[in-house]
Amino acid sequence: MVSELEAEGFQFFEEAIWSSALQTSDLPLLRRFLDRNGYKNVSVSIVRPSDEKSARVVWLRYYREDGQCLVRDQQLSIPAESNHLRLVLGFRSESDLSKSPEKAIQVVSALRLIFGIAVARELILHSEFSALDQDRGPYSEVSFASPFDTQDINRWDTPPISDALIRDVPQEASFLLDKAVAQKFPQERFILMWLAFEACVHNLHGASGNGTKRQNYFINELGSEKANHEVFRLFKLRSEVFKEGSFSSSRMDDECWSLYYALQLVNLQDCPQRKALVLGYEAYIEKKQARDS
Repeated sequence: MVSELEAEGFQFFEEAIWSSALQTSDLPLLRRFLDRNGYKNVSVSIVRPSDEKSARVVWLRYYREDGQCLVRDQQLSIPAESNHLRLVLGFRSESDLSKSPEKAIQVVSALRLIFGIAVARELILHSEFSALDQDRGPYSEVSFASPFDTQDINRWDTPPISDALIRDVPQEASFLLDKAVAQKFPQERFILMWLAFEACVHNLHGASGNGTKRQNYFINELGSEKANHEVFRLFKLRSEVFKEGSFSSSRMDDECWSLYYALQLVNLQDCPQRKALVLGYEAYIEKKQARDS
């Protein structure tokens, strides 16, 4: 596979192995489809471990006694004779290779839409290598610690955070927020967090739509034009994602962090802690604007 791609000028490679229901006899269908649609830098094959010695690496996030978040690799055995689709993507430069996760997902999405979801069900292994150095390592899933993993625990005492009053968080919002914090990538997290935010806004008093409720809450109830403007900016980003399928922001982790602030505020009742959080959110917005200007 590498020699074929290398002959066409591809020097750097990403390898991704997905659990799959494909059979070897299906590969000509995939190859024809990929060729007809201009995917010239992709090679596909079926791989099955012959014994239990093959292992995948998953990343476990855990905390030390001092609260520091650490990430440790954990070896998990891959069942013998389990079926997998192997994708090898070729790139002409290291710069192109740095964008490989997005490209691999694009290829997998195309295959899923045409051949069915089971064509590539779960990412099992991922690695990068070059034509000059074919050492594939580390062989693992893709993961990292986000700002939500490394943030400090809120322990305010002026005013005491333990005296904060929270609304009943809607069941739908709780479910969405739980899924959001479990995501590996900020784009996925933002979508789920925004849906959770909308569910919480919908739960506010009033018969108007969510847009009017958001504005009334942040301007009239919280008294913060600055927070309302930031939430409206996040709404416009949400509209780009939902209506155009576009993530225009290059700092999606920051967008998630700002949305987290807004989620906190919309779920707090009128109490000193909410007033303190409004001031903290405004300070965060000012700092972010100064950095981005």
